[in-house]
Amino acid sequence: MKLDNDAFLVQLGKMFTKTRTSGSVFINMKRYDGRTKPIPRNLPKNTTVSKNYSCLIRASNSKTKISTVVSSENMDTFSSSYSNVLKINIDGLKKRDRKQAKSSGDMKRSLHAKRPLNNFISSFPEMKIPALPSIREILQIYGIKALKHLGQNFLLQPRCIDNIVKCAGDLRDAYVIEVGPGPGGLTRSILRLGPPKYLAVVELDRRFLPGLEELRISAHQFGTKMDIYRTDILQFPMDNLFPDDYIRDWSDHWSHEAVKKSILPKPSKMIVIGNLPFNISTPLISNWINDIAERRGLWRYGRVPMLLTFQKEVAERLIANPWEEQRSRLSIMAQNYCNVEYKRTISGKAFSPKAKVDVGVVKLTPYEKPIISTPYPYLHKLVKHAFIYRQKRIVRCMETLFPPQRPDLLIRLFKEAAVQPSKASFELNMLEFRDLVSTFKVLCDENPNLLDYAYTSKENLQSWHRRRTIQRDILGVPLSLNNALESAN
Repeated sequence: MKLDNDAFLVQLGKMFTKTRTSGSVFINMKRYDGRTKPIPRNLPKNTTVSKNYSCLIRASNSKTKISTVVSSENMDTFSSSYSNVLKINIDGLKKRDRKQAKSSGDMKRSLHAKRPLNNFISSFPEMKIPALPSIREILQIYGIKALKHLGQNFLLQPRCIDNIVKCAGDLRDAYVIEVGPGPGGLTRSILRLGPPKYLAVVELDRRFLPGLEELRISAHQFGTKMDIYRTDILQFPMDNLFPDDYIRDWSDHWSHEAVKKSILPKPSKMIVIGNLPFNISTPLISNWINDIAERRGLWRYGRVPMLLTFQKEVAERLIANPWEEQRSRLSIMAQNYCNVEYKRTISGKAFSPKAKVDVGVVKLTPYEKPIISTPYPYLHKLVKHAFIYRQKRIVRCMETLFPPQRPDLLIRLFKEAAVQPSKASFELNMLEFRDLVSTFKVLCDENPNLLDYAYTSKENLQSWHRRRTIQRDILGVPLSLNNALESAN
């Protein structure tokens, strides 16, 4: 039965499904120059083949015979779709056939089901999927060892890697930016479980480039364009990673009304995925939160989510609620701009070398509007000072925001924000921080140099050490919790 290319692939998938229970699928292929003259499989050296060749592909099992003709113009599209059919079905064939063969003691049946497929792939260069060594073998081949000063720990267990990628959701036809691919474990899983339309990997360590280059070649067989950037992610500009046509309004979150009405092509999903080195995870997420707040870098394209791994301690800080021990500056900043979800925990024993701590997988999705809408510089400074003295009351922390000569500003801050100065910083909720930041901005507008004030600078440090004497001269008594409470009330 002769079918068009799409119908052939659909029918082939059905044949694979039936083969999982009984029988085998046989596939053969012949290439024709101009559809008339067969092209030998093993061509002599320096032999040229016409670009206008075609391929006759036949597939059969015990009940069905199908065939299709693929022109050279459609070969790339057909190859990608055919690879997906193989990817989806061949794993099921191997597992079930081997299980049945093991119980019957006949391993030939297991091999018989997949050998024709492998022969077919190897005879067709455009559809060849290279057999790549495992991640552990990659490390051995290139003599790669984890570098402690780069915070490297390699995740080698495929099941754990797949579980991380599954947390990202559907990656088919997505645009993925992977940070710190290392030997390529996450990269393989992304290609296998997607595959995405585009994959950009950012890696600093040159030792991983040969293995990543092999993956880049293999990615083409999945229909994925893959680019490798050797650079420090902290310095990598992502503003021009994609054309301006990919910019979407934040209010629509990749579902613009014009797209719904089919006026524009449906936009593809973007996502950042990374198994981050421990030593850069905190500064990197802090930089990205700043970019989200300013809607710059990668986030000028829209509300691009992130699926990242952190030390479990850092992951718990990201999701910490008021009154929890892990509540920190990072908690406030991340939760103000993103919906933070703790997805899963990975044991440190799964890494090589074994990590001393467990790892948490966290997904951050930017909000359309932040909880605290005050500009980022005001929020960043106030929250930074709020956690200077973690175990002390918030009034002592906020004291560092103002010159000792202006205790009235500190009193106004708590009075107008209606926040109890006796609380500790980790006890405050997002709304209380919102009121403090809003009041702080008003004070900064009235006092232009206040935002730039730094109590630790050389010119201010001496007066800071003498602040109690200065406050006594101004207020008549030293500024204490009691008179701060009285003033606030």
